[in-house]
Amino acid sequence: MFTINARLFDPFRTPIELLKQLGFEPGGRVQHAINESVNDFCKQDLVIPASPGRFLEDSFVADDEQGFVAWNTPYARYQYYGYVMTDENGRTWVGRGETKPVVHRDWPLEYDHAQNPNAGSFWFERMKSNHTQDIIDRGMAAV
Repeated sequence: MFTINARLFDPFRTPIELLKQLGFEPGGRVQHAINESVNDFCKQDLVIPASPGRFLEDSFVADDEQGFVAWNTPYARYQYYGYVMTDENGRTWVGRGETKPVVHRDWPLEYDHAQNPNAGSFWFERMKSNHTQDIIDRGMAAV
């Protein structure tokens, strides 16, 4: 027997209402499932460097609506890009509110692979190449 939910095809519903009902609105079920999947697979694949502190555990879904997963540590940016960053004066450490706009591409970071064998830069892109279909499947399961 094949049944279909006729309420989904209500001619008086707008396409936006139908998408919201299915969980496709900004910050909806589908976006939340995708965000959580990205966070989970980055941790699962051990592609995030095991830095001082609890860097691996410091990731969180920063904005369900926009789809941001964040690492709220002072060293997350340079760990992600894989290069030493400094301010205009060459300082690697800067105070609160200061930035490190200078990237030293000739000074790449070396990652310790003892705890995370796949640790390295651009971990989101590397995880995504292995789990794109898994992320899509989890998003579709939320519909």
